[in-house]
Amino acid sequence: MAGLLLRKVLVLGLILFGTSSCYFTSIHPLPKTEAVDSSLLGLWEAVPDETEKTDTPNYLLILGDKSGALQIVVLEGYYEHSETYWGHASRINGEKFLSVKSMKATPDGAALTSETHYSIVHYRLQGRQQLEITLLNEAKILEAVREKQLAGKTSSTHLAAEVQVTATPEEWAVFLKKHPLSRILAREKLLLAKRVYSLPKKKRE
Repeated sequence: MAGLLLRKVLVLGLILFGTSSCYFTSIHPLPKTEAVDSSLLGLWEAVPDETEKTDTPNYLLILGDKSGALQIVVLEGYYEHSETYWGHASRINGEKFLSVKSMKATPDGAALTSETHYSIVHYRLQGRQQLEITLLNEAKILEAVREKQLAGKTSSTHLAAEVQVTATPEEWAVFLKKHPLSRILAREKLLLAKRVYSLPKKKRE
């Protein structure tokens, strides 16, 4: 299932894989927590649902530093590097969020450059062994922007309305505090992953 984890785990892939709508982007991230959420760090194996059977597991490697920054490396098909994301975690009203943006290699491969805008998702840890990532409900974010509850702008394509949030980190925090999580989260989880401690040996072809 080439591209499965990229398509499911981080929202910038949604457009590339032809879904019916585009996930919103934000010029600013959410306020950063002072320290890395250590429960996030390590190696996670994506758990496919019943419709996504695959013989090649996909992984997230999440690294952190003392500044609170996170680096998320997507590994597809055992050891193949697919994508790298940079961002940080936030805790608002006891709930946990990630603000991330894609990192791309320069043409000469000597350095990484980042996308301009962030994507924002909610995450929940079941103990330290299970990670759930859920999108924010884009219809609710679109509604909030149109009703001036959240600063932003919209545009229309042949597929759907596109949303770009321009709210500051502090304005984002105020918005999230005002709205129950049940109202602003998508109904289905984007990704379920289990903690693992090593990569398996690659199967011989």
